[in-house]
Amino acid sequence: MTTKSLLSKLRLPAIKDRDEATGIAAATAALILERDRAILTRDERLEALKMEFSIHIEELDREIEQKTKRLAQWATANRKNEFGEKQSITLAGHKLFFRAGKGKVAFEPGIKAAEALDSLLACDDEKTIERFVSIKPTLNKNAILAAFRSSDTAREFLESLGIRVVKGEAFGFEPDRDVPAEQPTVPVT
Repeated sequence: MTTKSLLSKLRLPAIKDRDEATGIAAATAALILERDRAILTRDERLEALKMEFSIHIEELDREIEQKTKRLAQWATANRKNEFGEKQSITLAGHKLFFRAGKGKVAFEPGIKAAEALDSLLACDDEKTIERFVSIKPTLNKNAILAAFRSSDTAREFLESLGIRVVKGEAFGFEPDRDVPAEQPTVPVT
């Protein structure tokens, strides 16, 4: 197949006149409404299916959580005897284990993150500050959009920096949901 014949098959045929556009609009509206009804039906069925299983799953989750907590209590109380120096054991063919997490930053009671940051910034050692404090400058896009709308001077300045606001335009089609979907009277191609 040649490129030209392939392109001709991919190209959408142009609408010839208003009557054809009217027919296509009616057909498109009917398809959208049918799709929306199918989505609604699917969602209702999925929700019913979820509800059918949700109570049983919640009961299982509660029981699993309770039994896991009991196992954790037993493992913690018997760690030295059962685990020794190991991080895991097998019990009835199932693995019980202790894993150390990666760790997370926490603060002493009464100390807030902002206070700790202020203390680090007050440090005399620049290397310490560079090591433990990160600064991530970003553009305030909301301020840029507001400036473009409200000030020619700000717009010119930002444009001189290579910053611009791009407004797109999109075509949309929205069926009137109060009008019953009819089959088009004009043949749709």
